[in-house]
Amino acid sequence: MRRRVTISVKRLVKGLFAVTTDARRHHVDKKEVLKSEFIKGKVSRRDFNAGLMGMGLTAAAAGTFIEATIKEAQAATPQRGGHIVMASSDDSAGGTVDPTLIVNWSDLDRNGALSNRLTETKPGQGDNGLVGALATGWEGNADSTVWHFELREGVEFHNGKTMTAEDVVHSFNRHHAEDSPSPARSYITSVTQFRADGPNVLVAELDSPNADLPIVLSEYHFSVQPADLEDYNHGYVGTGPWKIEEYEPGIGSIFTRHENYWKEDGAYTDSIEIIGIPDNTSRVNALVAGEVDIIRTVDSAFIQNVEESDRASMMVAPSGSHLTFPMRGDTDPYTNMDLRLAVKNAVDREKFLEIAFNGQGAVGNDHPIPPFDPMHCDDIPQRMADPDKVAYHLKQAGMENIELELNVADSTFGGSAAGEAFAALARESGLNVKAKVNPSDGYWGAVWMTAPWSGSSWAGRPVADMILSIAYKGGGDWNESFWNNERFDELLVAARGEKDPDLRKEMYCEMQWMLYNESAQILPVFVPWLDGKSNRIQGLEANPYGAMGYFFWDEIWIDDSQA
Repeated sequence: MRRRVTISVKRLVKGLFAVTTDARRHHVDKKEVLKSEFIKGKVSRRDFNAGLMGMGLTAAAAGTFIEATIKEAQAATPQRGGHIVMASSDDSAGGTVDPTLIVNWSDLDRNGALSNRLTETKPGQGDNGLVGALATGWEGNADSTVWHFELREGVEFHNGKTMTAEDVVHSFNRHHAEDSPSPARSYITSVTQFRADGPNVLVAELDSPNADLPIVLSEYHFSVQPADLEDYNHGYVGTGPWKIEEYEPGIGSIFTRHENYWKEDGAYTDSIEIIGIPDNTSRVNALVAGEVDIIRTVDSAFIQNVEESDRASMMVAPSGSHLTFPMRGDTDPYTNMDLRLAVKNAVDREKFLEIAFNGQGAVGNDHPIPPFDPMHCDDIPQRMADPDKVAYHLKQAGMENIELELNVADSTFGGSAAGEAFAALARESGLNVKAKVNPSDGYWGAVWMTAPWSGSSWAGRPVADMILSIAYKGGGDWNESFWNNERFDELLVAARGEKDPDLRKEMYCEMQWMLYNESAQILPVFVPWLDGKSNRIQGLEANPYGAMGYFFWDEIWIDDSQA
């Protein structure tokens, strides 16, 4: 009899979130990383053997492991060809692949299939998980105010043009310009200019130190397009493994292989189709029926459906991704600090995690730095449900009988059911909250950051500065709670350039305390990436920084014998 894998997945997630201080980042099996590099041909047999013995294996054990690895590799050689279908968790007729404008999950997924960035985040590889993509190397000066990036030579765009530093400068300046609509501008406000130093070197000059810039430029917004491109949506041209064949936002898209893709061992499939299925039930049903190959976000209620299917399996990765319920701090009644504190103290977060996410994840504390991040402030007490505090703050605000409306949709983590659970738990503490369920289609444009109080979802970022810059810096395009604090913004700049890890953590701790005490943000839980894939899909691994393997789909290949 098949085991109920819902329990095992829950245990896996809880174990992965319970990372100790000595192993903060992510659990990495060095033997498996070395094995992966050997299979890819990046490590010789001699070095593979030496590495295994250096990890404590005997010569006999190392030899046995190597032979087993070779057999596994021979049985799992990537094959070219075939068509795959991905189902994102939303779609909109107003969608776009323009990297300065993407908002929906489906926008992000499509741009990821068409594009590359200078660097990539792959835990267990490269320099602390950072590897080169369109850049082959990078170096900063002593105080991290000037960075040089060596660009990969011979990279070809979909239109046949060869990529140069001028293309990278143009692409980044679209985010950097004063009037840019891009939310990623918050990441690079310290950059004074991007410039080319010859055809294959990008230089970034900053007015203040930023030791994390190479990591920042791995973020999904910073893809590269030709400098002479005019249409950044239907006529989009990138460097990615696939190029546009058909594309109609709100309907679907088909991308075909970029035959001159710069990765020789990538872009195995002939084509990839990306559609949106906002309904959680329909999305899972499509996977287990074999109608789609990969789906973004499996609601915790449906994990068992996927695991008990003969056609599909779960992809699970711990992450800094989180659900938020931002109040507009610039709009009444949420300008009132006592009302905010009443909301912050209204919900039992452990109970909410259990009800809304089947206990998978970790409770949050109204700031976006997850428990495994080295910059997480351990001194902040966990906020609990406290009806007495709710009553006190409502009285202080003069709002004892106020009725609040929380806007939610299925396009956020946990869906509308999570919003309804939050509202019900708040009512148990004496706060009168009603959840209003909105259609997923158009939610991010019509409701989020427009309604006074709404639900939202955030993917985790590799470093604390990134999520704090894009979501909490005063005046930022995606500062969803419209919260502004001058001291917070000053600390954000100072922490970027601080190389002493202890001093840096002190700064980040102060910022987390500010969000805990003063912000208009409710962050009740951190959630893992829970996605689903067909058994015929090979080469796709979960990644803590994004759903469905976080764009590393050029490594996917199809084995129909596993279907």
